[in-house]
Amino acid sequence: MRAESFADVFDLALKLVWAAPATRFPATAPPPAASPFLFPRPLTTVPPQWARAYPAATRPAHRLNDAQRQAFARLSALGATLPANFTAEDLRREYRQLAWQLHPDTLRRNPDVAPPDQTRAFVAATESYRCLRAVVELRH
Repeated sequence: MRAESFADVFDLALKLVWAAPATRFPATAPPPAASPFLFPRPLTTVPPQWARAYPAATRPAHRLNDAQRQAFARLSALGATLPANFTAEDLRREYRQLAWQLHPDTLRRNPDVAPPDQTRAFVAATESYRCLRAVVELRH
């Protein structure tokens, strides 16, 4: 007889073979005594209530004024992919990626862009980041 799991091997070693969960014990015989060495098999494959996946909460889109809308459009035009309901982490991540590409000290990373244009783009990205940072900062 081949054992299926560690629990089965352990039960066979202790010579404690118990009935499968689908079988029923006779009404006259008491159920077997619980042993600390028996590992009961799960009776169901349905996950418990606390382990079920719940839909992620959605954040509403930010209400931006004209200057913030322009800053958002500038960042998008430079290559940032920010959702309408961005968080501070999203904004920071996209700005850092743009800054890494557009910083004047990194001309060798982006040889297709002329240095003055790259500097202007970096300044525009920094100003846009500072403008949008006010939207997601915590206010106490």
